[in-house]
Amino acid sequence: MYRFLTLFCFVLMPFLFIGCSTAQKQYALDSGAIAVEASVLKNQYTTVEKLLRNTQAENNMFTEQEWRTLNNVDSTIDMLILKYNAMTHFKDTTVSLEDVKFMYGLATDGYTQGREVIYAHWDELQPSTQLMLNAFDTQAVQTSERIKTLLSNPDNKNINETLTLIAGVLGSAVKMLSLVAL
Repeated sequence: MYRFLTLFCFVLMPFLFIGCSTAQKQYALDSGAIAVEASVLKNQYTTVEKLLRNTQAENNMFTEQEWRTLNNVDSTIDMLILKYNAMTHFKDTTVSLEDVKFMYGLATDGYTQGREVIYAHWDELQPSTQLMLNAFDTQAVQTSERIKTLLSNPDNKNINETLTLIAGVLGSAVKMLSLVAL
C-alpha cells in the first residue's frame, strides 16, 4: 500500500496537475477527410501485415531481433490508426499541437525502424525494389520538411494538412513493407 501511495504521489499526481494547469490550444479537424485517410491506411496495412506474417512464416526472412523491431513498427502503425479513428469519431473534433507532434514523432520512428530492418537486406532486393525504396525515402524526407514547416505556423488548415501528411508517412512505411513481403 505504501508503494502505491508513493508511486501515486511522486509519479502519477504531477501528470494530473500538468493536464489541469496548462491550457493547450485546440485546432478544429476536418474529420471526414482524416477519417478517409485512416480508413485507406488501415485497409492497406491489413493486407501488408498478412503478407509479412506469411512471408516470415514461409521463408524466415528476418532474424528474431528484426522481427521484434517489425512488431514494434506494427504496434506503432496500429496505434496511430486507432488514434486517427478516435479523433474522427465525433463530428466536431479538436486536437492539440502537442498531440500532432507526438503522432508525427511516432510516425517517423515507425518509418525509420522499418527502414532499418529492410535496408539490412538491401543486397537481397531486386534493383527495381531498391529504386522504389529510395523513392520512398526521398518522399519521406520531403514530407517531413513540409510537416516541420506546417507545425512552425499552426492553424486549423496546417494541422489538418499535417495529419494528412503523417498518414502519408505511414502509408509510405506500409508500401515499403509491402515490397519486402512480396
